Amino acid sequence: MFSTGAWDFFVAFTPDQRRALFCRADDTFTHYDIYETRLDARGHWSAPVKPRFAARWSNADPHISPDGRRVYFISNRPVAPAASDAEREIHDIWTAALQPDGEWSDAERLPAPANDLATDRWSPAVAANGNLYFGAELPGGLGGDDLWVVRKAGDHYLPPENLGSAINTAGREVEPWIAPDESYLIFSGLR
Repeated sequence: MFSTGAWDFFVAFTPDQRRALFCRADDTFTHYDIYETRLDARGHWSAPVKPRFAARWSNADPHISPDGRRVYFISNRPVAPAASDAEREIHDIWTAALQPDGEWSDAERLPAPANDLATDRWSPAVAANGNLYFGAELPGGLGGDDLWVVRKAGDHYLPPENLGSAINTAGREVEPWIAPDESYLIFSGLR
């Protein structure tokens, strides 16, 4: 309906199924863009455009919160506003809010311990209670990329917890999708 012959991947729908965010990679899979399309009243998807929060830098892995009010994604944009416009090597977790006018806000980087300045985070999926699941290669992992959770405690996050050997192996576990009530987790495993 809205995908093209380009490297389109990783789609996330709002709860009402009327908006979709998806990624497009360059031919080398080293730069990613997020696009949004909307379903109109006649059942047609709009031409994909980059939302405000993803107009620059490499951005990927959008996950929309269960209430549809926030999107979580990764980006290699500079951390400090005064920093260089050059892309960073590290992808951090960022978020944007859906505004009353129906447009997305500018992006905000999640604070530590959800992010650090030295380690990539991938595919940040959020549960209804705010707990955030993601893939990363962090100290204390079981091998390669593992799946982790940072639990929401009031207005901050607790340190990352490895999801343990019931999920993680010596291989690579990536791209978690958590149920809103955390009753199940879908992910990819590379052995």
